[in-house]
Amino acid sequence: MPTFQEQLAEFAPRLIISLLVFIVFWLASILIEKLVINRLTKTRLNQAALKLIGTAIKIGLLVVAGIVVLAILGIDLNALVAGLGLTTLTLGIALREVVVNILAGILLLIDRPFRVNDLIIISGVQGTVQRINLRNTTLQYTTPQGEERRILIPNSLLLTNAVTIIKAPAPGPGQ
Repeated sequence: MPTFQEQLAEFAPRLIISLLVFIVFWLASILIEKLVINRLTKTRLNQAALKLIGTAIKIGLLVVAGIVVLAILGIDLNALVAGLGLTTLTLGIALREVVVNILAGILLLIDRPFRVNDLIIISGVQGTVQRINLRNTTLQYTTPQGEERRILIPNSLLLTNAVTIIKAPAPGPGQ
């Protein structure tokens, strides 16, 4: 049976190499994130969409880095990949509505059919767009009784239902 020192001497090079590989991936993910954001800044994408794309790329590279590091360390990835596949399937089923709304939010941020301060009508509700998040869009509206209200509309409804868009009024003199 090998002693602790012998096991450490055998494992130390793999540990050092895996740390170096992770650092290289981490630095590359930061660099690539910045490069992609700089290149896409010239497009009509808004800042939220740019940040989302950059973060997704960075996370993807770090996940690849983790897998490479585990392989270098000699950890069997077959069971890990199978477990992650089942976990992803379970979470996908459980969080289906959330994922649909987030994907719809991404499409709204990229396509931008309406913007903050635009007046829109959806499913009989007319209101001014206050905020567009990944999961929902906030509308400000006035009830027939004259009360100011806010309503959160899931983004999936904005993609699957007819939306009437009335652009925001142009600012007047001095505004």
